Order: sequence, then C-alpha cells, then structure tokens
Amino acid sequence: MSSSEKSAELLHPEEKIKAGPGVAKVKAFGYGAGLVLLIAGIAWGVALGDGMQRFLHSYLLAFVYLTSMALGALFFIIIMYLMGAKWSIVYRRTAECITMAFPLLFLMSIGIWLPVLLGNDSLFIWTNHDFLHGNPAIPFFGEGSHLVARKSAYLNAPFFAARIILYFAIWIGLSRYFHKTSLLQDENGDPELTQKMTK
Repeated sequence: MSSSEKSAELLHPEEKIKAGPGVAKVKAFGYGAGLVLLIAGIAWGVALGDGMQRFLHSYLLAFVYLTSMALGALFFIIIMYLMGAKWSIVYRRTAECITMAFPLLFLMSIGIWLPVLLGNDSLFIWTNHDFLHGNPAIPFFGEGSHLVARKSAYLNAPFFAARIILYFAIWIGLSRYFHKTSLLQDENGDPELTQKMTK
C-alpha cells in the first residue's frame, strides 16, 4: 500500500471534501457575468471615441495584475523545487492551482496584442506612426523617436505578438508539467519524481 493510500485511509470521511454541484453554477455565473461586463466595457470604450485608449489601458492593468499572480505562483513552485524545501509541500498545490489560470490568461492576452497587430496605437507609443517619424506634435516623446526607430527590429507589432505567444507557451508547458508530475507523485509516492522536477 502506497503512502498516499495510507494517508487517504487515515482521513475521516468528512475530511475528504469535494466541490459540490453548486460550484458549477457559480462558475458559469462568473463566466457569464465576466463576458457581459467585457462586452459592456468594449461598448463603452467605443462610445468614448478615444480610440479605445481608456478601455485598453484598464484592460492592460488588469491583465498584468492577474498574470503577475500566476507567474508568482509558478516562480514559487520552481524555487521551492530548486531549494529542496520540504515546508512548502502544503502550499505548493495551491500555487499549482493558481498556475492553471495560464490558458485563460493567454486568451486574455489576445485583447492586448490583437489591437497592436490591427494598428491601434493607444497602448504603446512605439506603435504610433507619427512618433516614429519624429512628429513634434507629440509632447515629451518627439525627441526620443529616433532611438525607438533604431529598435524597430524588436519593437514591432508582429514580433510583440510572437513574444507573448512564446512566453505563454513556455508558462503553460511548465505549469502543466509540474502539476501533472505532482499529482502523479501523490498517487505513487515515488521520490524520484521530486528529483526529476528539481532537474
């Protein structure tokens, strides 16, 4: 009998808590409300007539905030394996669950890089055509436009979108690997899996 089976037998039946059917309803309501509010926000952004600037800046702030939490959880998992920390075992599953948000965050990232690809220059000054060609009508930034123009191999819309897609592919791959391997270790109790994840 494996250690995970022994620990499962030691649990009182009431301690084997599983989410009930009400969780699915709450989840569906959350997704539905989020979608309705997103559509309302886009409609309001269009109605303001500022090129979606306020909407996109608010969206970027929310996106970076949520992504930083998922990245923090992934960093916590990785650093705990690298340090060989035993105390973090009870917290690691929570961090692993937080990193499962990366696929949803990738879908959210489309709201950042798609407008850039479509030519909207509300988010980043380096996407503005007038700025890159040194238009003095742009306050504070006109002087540095030639420096940004020299970085056009890096600061361009297609490469910006490609970088975001690549980053999320790496983050999703890492988070899935650690979560899957950790669950496997819960089932078979193999200590070699910890060494594998540390490597």
